[in-house]
Amino acid sequence: MPKTVTIIAGLVVASAVTYKYREDIKNETRSLQQAAASSPSSLSSIDAGLEKEVDTIQHSLLNSQTYVKQRLIPSVKANWNEQITNVTHAMIDSDLPTQASRLWNKHVLGHSDSQ
Repeated sequence: MPKTVTIIAGLVVASAVTYKYREDIKNETRSLQQAAASSPSSLSSIDAGLEKEVDTIQHSLLNSQTYVKQRLIPSVKANWNEQITNVTHAMIDSDLPTQASRLWNKHVLGHSDSQ
């Protein structure tokens, strides 16, 4: 029963959010159409505003790309290499073949360590 209630509540919330976004988009579209129809000079100001927003978005994307290329990828790569190196050294230092041989002799072949 709790799963059903959770699913229904999720659907109701998703529907409400979708409806709200759709209404907001309709209202904003309607206001833009009224502004465009009321004054042709306002179209140039709208264009200038949109152009400024596009420039801001492009600048933000460029900054994001620069961050990813210059800082994030090298940092992740260095961390990955360090972890792989540490795991490799731990495996080498653990003397795994000798321990595996002892376990095999003791549990599979039934030999004790003293032999």
